[in-house]
Amino acid sequence: RLLKKKVAFPGALGSEFTHKLQFTGATTPIPTYQLVDVEGKILDKDNEPKVSKEEAQRIYKLILTLSVMDQVLYEAQRQGRISFYMTSFGEEAIIGSAAALDPQDT
Repeated sequence: RLLKKKVAFPGALGSEFTHKLQFTGATTPIPTYQLVDVEGKILDKDNEPKVSKEEAQRIYKLILTLSVMDQVLYEAQRQGRISFYMTSFGEEAIIGSAAALDPQDT
């Protein structure tokens, strides 16, 4: 069952989740694509990722590594050991997006 909750993050306030991937010309908030529900169930089998367990674990390890690296470097910046560091907290999904690219993608 898809719960019709509105998105609560900047840039999409008022948007509702949808499991249908489609473009819209609406001027009202566009729906936010949701592949899995809150229990991890795939909502749209046609777009189910084809990722092996090993690849999923590798991606997850990279996400955790980024989180740890951010914490270490942020603390070093706060202690004055480095002059500037901008964290990537909340931007971990970029790793998953990059994992979907092939070497020939430009």
